[in-house]
Amino acid sequence: MFWIAWNTREAPRSAEALDPNAAKVYAQIFHSLLDQGIALAPSAFEIAFLSLAHTRRDIDRLAEGLRAALAAVAAQTQ
Repeated sequence: MFWIAWNTREAPRSAEALDPNAAKVYAQIFHSLLDQGIALAPSAFEIAFLSLAHTRRDIDRLAEGLRAALAAVAAQTQ
C-alpha cells in the first residue's frame, strides 16, 4: 500500500494538513498516467496497492510513467 502526499515536504498527519491544491496537481499526473495506459485511483486522497501479482516490469513502468508525468507538470509550471 502506498500514497503520495502532493505539494508537501513532510508526511501529513491529519486531514487539515493536506494541501487543498494537491488535487489539481494530482489531476494532471492522473491524466498523464492514464494517457500512458497506467491507471491509478481518480482521487488525490486515495491509496494505491502493490501486490505479488505486479511484476518488476509493472513497477518499472509505473516509475517511468511517474517520471514523465512529473516532468510534464514541472514544465507547465515554469
